[in-house]
Amino acid sequence: MIFMQRQLSAIVVLTMLLPHIAYAAASIRADDSVAGLGTDIAIVGAEQRTELTIVVTPPLGAEMTFPVQTDDEGNAALQLKGRDTEIAGLYRASLEQKGTDLGTSTTFEVLPDSISPLTSSIQLSSDVLMPTGTDTVDIVVILRDQFGNPLPSRPLKLISSRAGDRISSPQSETDEGGMQNFSLSTKEEGTIFLRAIDLLSGTLIDAEAVVYAGTLGRAVGGPQSATAGNRQLYGAQNGSNVAANVLGRNLYGQVTTQFGLVDHFEIVAPAELEVNEDATIRITAVDRNGNRVEDYTGTVNLSSTDPLAFLPVSGEVPFEPRNLGEKVLTLGLRFRTADEHIRYAEDSQNSDINGQAYVTVTGGDSNTSGAKKILISSPTAGSTVNIPQVTVAGTSEPFVNLIVTGGRGDAEGDTDINGAFSIPVPLRTDQTEHVLRVKDKDGLGRLDSGEFTIYLDNQPPAIIDATFSPEKPVENTNVLLVVHTEENIVEITAQFAGAPTPLESVPDQPGTYQHLFTAPAAGIHQVLVSVADSAGNSAQHTMSLEVDQKGLPKVQNLQALSEINAVTLQWDPIVSEKIDAYRIYVGESPMQFDFSLDTEMLTTAAQVAGLRPGTEYFFSVTALETNRESAEFDIVSAMVKGIRLAVTPQDASLLIDWSTLATEAPLSSFILEYGAEPEKFTEKRFLNSELRNYTLRNLINDVKYYLKLTPVDVTGQIIEDLSATAEGTPNGQGFSITPGDEVPFDTTIRTITRTTTATVAPPDVHRSAPHTAATGLPTIAWWALAGSAAAGLMFYWNRRRKLHATAAFLQAMESHYKRT
Repeated sequence: MIFMQRQLSAIVVLTMLLPHIAYAAASIRADDSVAGLGTDIAIVGAEQRTELTIVVTPPLGAEMTFPVQTDDEGNAALQLKGRDTEIAGLYRASLEQKGTDLGTSTTFEVLPDSISPLTSSIQLSSDVLMPTGTDTVDIVVILRDQFGNPLPSRPLKLISSRAGDRISSPQSETDEGGMQNFSLSTKEEGTIFLRAIDLLSGTLIDAEAVVYAGTLGRAVGGPQSATAGNRQLYGAQNGSNVAANVLGRNLYGQVTTQFGLVDHFEIVAPAELEVNEDATIRITAVDRNGNRVEDYTGTVNLSSTDPLAFLPVSGEVPFEPRNLGEKVLTLGLRFRTADEHIRYAEDSQNSDINGQAYVTVTGGDSNTSGAKKILISSPTAGSTVNIPQVTVAGTSEPFVNLIVTGGRGDAEGDTDINGAFSIPVPLRTDQTEHVLRVKDKDGLGRLDSGEFTIYLDNQPPAIIDATFSPEKPVENTNVLLVVHTEENIVEITAQFAGAPTPLESVPDQPGTYQHLFTAPAAGIHQVLVSVADSAGNSAQHTMSLEVDQKGLPKVQNLQALSEINAVTLQWDPIVSEKIDAYRIYVGESPMQFDFSLDTEMLTTAAQVAGLRPGTEYFFSVTALETNRESAEFDIVSAMVKGIRLAVTPQDASLLIDWSTLATEAPLSSFILEYGAEPEKFTEKRFLNSELRNYTLRNLINDVKYYLKLTPVDVTGQIIEDLSATAEGTPNGQGFSITPGDEVPFDTTIRTITRTTTATVAPPDVHRSAPHTAATGLPTIAWWALAGSAAAGLMFYWNRRRKLHATAAFLQAMESHYKRT
């Protein structure tokens, strides 16, 4: 029998050691941080795919627990939020599984944040000083960050508003409590204004202290209260009265609010509440004059006349330096029985420091004083679930039959010997809000949890859009990922190549998250964005990030030299990187290049030919290496040497415009040549060198003319290299060459038969003319007239034939050049 007992004891001991043996290889690491920034905790070497709990113990306050899930390699990570690390000091992180400590822990330090002018303060031992030169006032300057953490090892300077005051300090910098002591003495009467400055950062704190040098009767505002003189500081090392931290005031001329030792607590709470109604309460440490004691850092114990009342943080409310003597407990008040109740608060070290508030509680199924209630531990009121079934757990009296209403149907269950219960409750899938209530099944209302609301949300969160800025970055440059989602997202990450990276929320923009990262190597990369809401629903969105290669250096010292019908470019070679060739961009606008040319070899000069004379061109040059090109470039311009002709057709004329010509020698004139055939100029005009347009007149409409304009310098030399050619066709309503027209009158020769010796005129010609003499003209006159008529007809016929031949030739030439 004894042997069996020993064997059983050995088995029990071995069983208790199993968790430690299984996790002996597991380790936990945490990074040091700064208050309010959070930190990362990593678990390495634990059991694979196992639920663990990380317990974080801060320097002040209750422990924090965070569930984690290990991956296939037994690793897990947790990111503590900034609000979890607002208290500076040494933190401890340990590992548990199902409430059992696995013996693995680590520590990390949270350093204070930067100095906060708003929360730092000045404290005085007295606000009255005798101007004897020997009487002193002790002054303590306390430096804090925005979270109320003291800042040690920082030198301070206390500044007086008067030059004759003497200020000394036995310390060169603040101590571990962020305090530096000063002593003030003076021989001059009057009001002294004191401000403190942090010498490391040059920050002037907002607090201002006022001391009157003289007798109390002559102090500004009359005698001071007896509670303000020569008393010990509450919680300070040497003790002093406290001048309040007056925020946001000017340097001089202000009145300072004072406070003394804590005397009692003031509790502000609603005067009337319903059963199970959550309300916010405010607890303020005040002195006997009703002033808030800003340096109170004790612990307040809360109690109530309701035995089932909800007590926040287990009824213990610690005051920290950042609270400045006032603590607000949001939704920290809940009564479970209807009656006239008292909320009572007292200091944990001194029960004489206390306060109370009266609250009238009504409602519920029974207003009987002392009615017992059912306490719900899970789910939390206002929580959200993502499956249509929830397990309601809590405590009540032992062996009681319970019923849960508000779900898809009434669910029943009972409590065990300890009064604990756990009842599965199906929810309606066609509604979001569910108001649940747990009561005793008898229906007498003796036990009741009151109504509490939970929400069903099984829809994945929506990812509205996700963008990169810039959309196509260059490798090793900064890229900003911005994701817009629905509100109330509890987790959002982006996975690039390794582990998921959390995104930061954008202040004052709900549903907007961002992450700044460095672009990876050139190529196309897949980015996975994952989001999860408070109900546990998740969604993913895949994006493609195209990264460009880093560009080559910019081509320096680009120059353009004008030539005849060409431009010569020169530039400095690139020697910092290997390149293959250069690319030349050409265009008539600096905003758009029409074409580009590659040198196909390493050179520092190139000529671009075939350009229009008298036209300004813009050029840029970039370096090339495989698929890489210079990301930046300079733009230069040059005017091509020569004349640019512009011909405008007019009626029987051509309007000719030409550009200004830049030459080394001045011009004396222009020679304008033109003709009806290419390269055959039959006419010539000499024009003044100052002219920039000329109208060529007396031309035939619809006939194409070919023109050539050549400059002549003052030496008489004809500059053929700078000549310009153009062509134009006059148009209008004037004379133009057309095929022959019909004669507009009757050309038939009439034969007249003479019946008498007298000449008779045709009856329808010149009827009104007088009759001629019968004798008529002589015969020779008739022959002369006939000969003249014959000669005129021959001349007319020959001229018409030449005109037809010329018109046909011009039409043939025109059709020929149109085809070419």
